[in-house]
Amino acid sequence: MANKQLNIGLFGFGVVGKGLYDVLHTTPTLQASIKKIVIKNADKKRSIAAEIFSTDAAVILNDESINVVVELIDDADAAFEIVKTALQKGKSVVSANKKMIAELERAAELEPNNETHSLLMRAYDQDGAEDKAAELREKLRKEAFAKQQAPKKVQRPKRVVV
Repeated sequence: MANKQLNIGLFGFGVVGKGLYDVLHTTPTLQASIKKIVIKNADKKRSIAAEIFSTDAAVILNDESINVVVELIDDADAAFEIVKTALQKGKSVVSANKKMIAELERAAELEPNNETHSLLMRAYDQDGAEDKAAELREKLRKEAFAKQQAPKKVQRPKRVVV
């Protein structure tokens, strides 16, 4: 995304989210702006204009002009759904949710399927963890090769009693 305007959709407006908002608004040379912020509590008083806030995740996830999603919420399950949907829609994702990332890695181990592996590899790639992504790709390549080489079991016909 070199020299490209970052249109950010922000999930969560606690201390870190507010800090990010403040930095982006006081540093115009960054070529980044927060377009929309999804919050949990719409009734809470905020220090910025109410128009930027929403309680509907789809406002960010379905907005094609938003190219970066920053997830800063404390609910690992909701964070997973946000990150998954954002990645599926081709958006870059930034998350500080260690619990969600750990659960994603665990899910890939417990439920090794294309979806969990694909999501984990994209997260590794976007996080700059190319070594982890390459390691996972190699593991999947070896597993696929082993499945192709495994002898097929011949099932014996069941006895039929008349």
